[in-house]
Amino acid sequence: MSTSNPTAIISYKQNLFASGLVNPNALEPLVALFPEPQMEKQYRLLIHVYIPDGVEPSLNKDFGNITEIATEAGNVSARLIAIDYDEPSAEVDTYSLWALDITYAINDGVEAQTTLAQFVIGDPQTSRGTVTGVVRT
Repeated sequence: MSTSNPTAIISYKQNLFASGLVNPNALEPLVALFPEPQMEKQYRLLIHVYIPDGVEPSLNKDFGNITEIATEAGNVSARLIAIDYDEPSAEVDTYSLWALDITYAINDGVEAQTTLAQFVIGDPQTSRGTVTGVVRT
């Protein structure tokens, strides 16, 4: 994993949509990534996450980590986006749906082919994630 200069977070909003959900629709982050049409090297990242009730997600705002990952299409470079939350102290059967809305700019010139949004649950060894790419048209 290589580390480049940090990117700049332009805006960040976090909202709780629902709680008490018995069956989460996804165990990995659901991600949409859009280039900002009027701003070069600026992106809007929308992430929806289901996490256990009673736990609040925390966005790791260091977007400077880029790593190579293997996909079905071959190796690609991915910008790592980490969503941290603590492991619940007791077993939880219900989940909350959170929305994270992030706008960020790449200031160091280092572009990645994809974005990997992943959970870091208490211990960084237990993580899962979603790879999402963006194509500027």
